[in-house]
Amino acid sequence: MTSPPWPCAGSSGATGALGYSLGASFAAAMAAVSGTAETGPPMETVVLVEPVAVQRLSAAVLLSAVRRENRLVGAYLEETATVAATRRPAPRASRLVVVRAEQSSLSPRQAVRDLVKSA
Repeated sequence: MTSPPWPCAGSSGATGALGYSLGASFAAAMAAVSGTAETGPPMETVVLVEPVAVQRLSAAVLLSAVRRENRLVGAYLEETATVAATRRPAPRASRLVVVRAEQSSLSPRQAVRDLVKSA
């Protein structure tokens, strides 16, 4: 018996992807092509953190948004430094998790809602 050509996670073979900012596009693309003989088992969970590509942005607008976001990071880190997750969600098949900051200008609320609806 030979090993599959793709990396397997754990004994269940369950796979997932986590993408942050522009990397969320890569995670989504990987999930879209998963589940074939060439790519391995289908991804069961995709987590997109602050997906930037939910809207078209020029380089100038993107840079301006990043600068605005940078002003919020210090307060956010102070506020959340003592918060710890104590509960793990029950396993489900085919999950999409999208994480965005409340005041995010890079991942606007409505664009993220539209993304989740379309998924």
